[in-house]
Amino acid sequence: MRFIRAVAACGCLCLATFGSAHAALVANGDFETGNLSGFAISAAGGGFVGVDAESPHTGTYGAFFAGVDPNAPDTITQTIATVPGNSYLVSFFLQSEAASAPDNAFSAQFAGATLLTLSNDAGFDYRQFSQTVVAASPQSLLSFTGYNAPTAFDLDDISIVDVTPAAVSPSPLQPLPEPGSAALLLSGALALLRRRGAKIQSQEPSESA
Repeated sequence: MRFIRAVAACGCLCLATFGSAHAALVANGDFETGNLSGFAISAAGGGFVGVDAESPHTGTYGAFFAGVDPNAPDTITQTIATVPGNSYLVSFFLQSEAASAPDNAFSAQFAGATLLTLSNDAGFDYRQFSQTVVAASPQSLLSFTGYNAPTAFDLDDISIVDVTPAAVSPSPLQPLPEPGSAALLLSGALALLRRRGAKIQSQEPSESA
């Protein structure tokens, strides 16, 4: 198992696109490319980070962190284009294959905010973790770091959505009528009242002599 994952990780390191990706949403957040393209990789733990078809949350592929050195966990990062002051909902699914005596750690950050920190956590099936973060700059770093000896953390279905409420535009003000227009309206109203008064008087019965 460990050897197979190590070989898969080496392949992913060769295929991955190094450097930051700039996108409105997470690029390759479901890892359905079959590799870590879109993410920058720091394989400090010996290259035990990659993508395989062994334990995805959905689809065919998912990422794994299977390093064994607590002093050199593996990290994947992606730079997301953000609007300063806007709110972003960050969501991802994580699973731990840890045994009864776990030796592991996992953390997630976005835009300087810590989304999750685990240490020596017992094994668990896929769970969704989410948090709303306010961006402070036009470029915000998304990162995941972990190791899990002698098994792995499985990561899948990462998404970031701008949830900033849309600004409500005020209703346009109706222009006030020009003074000349107001005078015409007033004179027209007075003329109508005079006509109605004259009509009522003409309909009144005259007194007999």
